[in-house]
Amino acid sequence: MTKYPEAYSDPKVENFLTSFYKVSDTVGADAAYVNQFYKDAKLTMGLKVADGFDQITELRKGMWGPVIGRHHVLKQVFPFQPAGAREGDYALEGTVDYSLHNGKTVHVEWAAKMVLDRGEEGNDPKIIFYQVYVDPSPVAKALST
Repeated sequence: MTKYPEAYSDPKVENFLTSFYKVSDTVGADAAYVNQFYKDAKLTMGLKVADGFDQITELRKGMWGPVIGRHHVLKQVFPFQPAGAREGDYALEGTVDYSLHNGKTVHVEWAAKMVLDRGEEGNDPKIIFYQVYVDPSPVAKALST
């Protein structure tokens, strides 16, 4: 179960984050994944940077190369603004289990910064900026042995 600060309650953000990682873990859900971003959003995954839908789509497809399955667990969310704010920054902490084509499974911890915006009318949030800090060496090592 994801941990939020006691005084924080924002169902739209909580539902968005739950949905985001489910879609992230779904093979072939590239359009659904990218549609959670604004068209001019920026995604940084380790050393790879993608600006806008087209580059985010390509980065997303590339992440599945050696991976046949993955499962994210979002452990903790640290919001930096009050619940219900139009735009907000979030620090995220979690783990991901990768199932690789070679039959191995790798467990990796990650952290991220995510900036969400609800638009002018308080709509469901979408991502403006998402940067993930993850060590790729456990996966590289599992692929090489």
